[in-house]
Amino acid sequence: MKTVLFLGHSNNDVDHFLPLMVKLEKKDDLKPLLFCIPSRNILLVNKVHQLWIKDCSIYTVSANSVILNSIFQNILFTFFSLLESAYIKIANLAIRANFSIERNCLIFIRKLFGAIKLTVHILLNHSLNGKDCVHSLEKFFKDNSVACVVCDSGFISCYENEQQLVLKIRHIIIRFANARKIPIVMMNHGVSPKYEEDSSLSKSINRDKYIQPDVIIFSFEKEVSKKPYIGKNTKILILGDLRLDVHWIRSLEESAQKLPEYHSISTREKVILYLVCKPAWINDYGLLNSIHADIYNVVKKIEGLTLWIKLHPRYPFAFPLRNYTGGQVRIFGNEVDTNMLLPKSDIVISSYSGVLVHPMLMRRSAIFYDKIRAVTGISIKFIFDDTDCVEKVANPHDLEKTCRMILKRKSPNFDGLEHFYKKFISGGIGMDQSISGSYEKELLSLMQLQ
Repeated sequence: MKTVLFLGHSNNDVDHFLPLMVKLEKKDDLKPLLFCIPSRNILLVNKVHQLWIKDCSIYTVSANSVILNSIFQNILFTFFSLLESAYIKIANLAIRANFSIERNCLIFIRKLFGAIKLTVHILLNHSLNGKDCVHSLEKFFKDNSVACVVCDSGFISCYENEQQLVLKIRHIIIRFANARKIPIVMMNHGVSPKYEEDSSLSKSINRDKYIQPDVIIFSFEKEVSKKPYIGKNTKILILGDLRLDVHWIRSLEESAQKLPEYHSISTREKVILYLVCKPAWINDYGLLNSIHADIYNVVKKIEGLTLWIKLHPRYPFAFPLRNYTGGQVRIFGNEVDTNMLLPKSDIVISSYSGVLVHPMLMRRSAIFYDKIRAVTGISIKFIFDDTDCVEKVANPHDLEKTCRMILKRKSPNFDGLEHFYKKFISGGIGMDQSISGSYEKELLSLMQLQ
């Protein structure tokens, strides 16, 4: 039996891998294996992810059990894991705190634990060397008959120079597979809300510095632009965003309702769900903070509203927690899946997140708050520009006006939803077809060539 090895190092990775892993688990001659970086207990904090992995009997393995060889490394990692667990628990308490004094104390303690954790992280990272892992990786790949490695798209340097532990482990695995001609498949990290009109590959970039995958998968054609890790022989596929497969969304929402936590999240008031984003190309925290404040002010101005804030899974503490306390606000971190919140929300707002597509596909009211482009004047295109399936506003006045309009039961026009879905989300197939089926077909084809 062949194994497809999925390299997960963040909540987002598992989000995108899960529908394909569930699909592959049904195959008799194939098994998906989730390689949890740095470990299972650190990666899998999301209750919905845990439920699916358990119910579908998907195999998981902690990277530390494979990668770390010395007693010193294992002692360091045990200490690191304890610090990480404490850090996450304190962070979640800070997120849930209702009073500013309590939250400020917890944030201070979190920073203290973070400083200690960073010190251990640096020691552990410096002790880890790809050459020392070769024997254990040889055994692991052979014992599991690894026939393909799946990872999120990104820069994988040919040289061992990473400063972050999770990236170092991820890159060691990919370099190992690449040296042994094991196919590497990169999946784009969710549909990109912005894109460039020119999707051609730049010829001036030195691609020799990066590991080039055998296959790279995008959601739509315009996402393919100037990425150094796309090699001359890399097969580019436009198959869509697995996470936004309509059938999968329905399954996720149904599974979320099985959890006790789902029923504990409730309110008698109308709910605005704010999906916090942190675009890598924006470093103006003043602008980002003004967006948070604009949305919060709408809730304060309209009677009978509650604001649910879903923090970005990779950058939860880029959000100024201190400024948002009180009965009108609830804040959710990685332990609460977005699918537990979306069905209970009356309006979903984001200034960038691709998850904004989710409520659109379920024909719910969504607002794209386009303040970043309005303030910066940056010349870029967004996938939401040419559709009426989502409301688009760019200033606080219009944001409040649109929220009031939606709360009076005015729904968006979903006539163009199928066209939008085919153009940007699904790789050209209709909403009645399976995106994960397209992925499965290509993956099987790739492995049969070996």
